[in-house]
Amino acid sequence: MAIKKPFFICFEGVEGSGKSTQAKLLYKFIKKKITKNVILTREPGGTLFSEKIRNLMLNKKTKISALTEFFLLMAARNEHIITKINFYLQKKFIIICDRFF
Repeated sequence: MAIKKPFFICFEGVEGSGKSTQAKLLYKFIKKKITKNVILTREPGGTLFSEKIRNLMLNKKTKISALTEFFLLMAARNEHIITKINFYLQKKFIIICDRFF
């Protein structure tokens, strides 16, 4: 079934509240029952470049200032929005995102 308008669905919540689980379940349901034009992504992350930044920031051995962390997050987010989210919205996909802050 083709959808007429794109959707951007975002799951937000505290750590351990089940955002990733619910996002995956919804993705599987939509892909099986509604349309194949659906993607699952996350933030920070979602692209190869953004995932590298995510991994760098989650590494406890990496010592960076708060300002550096901010700029890294903004770079990862910009890459994610431009190369993935906007791309699939233009193609009228349903996008399910695990966080989008």
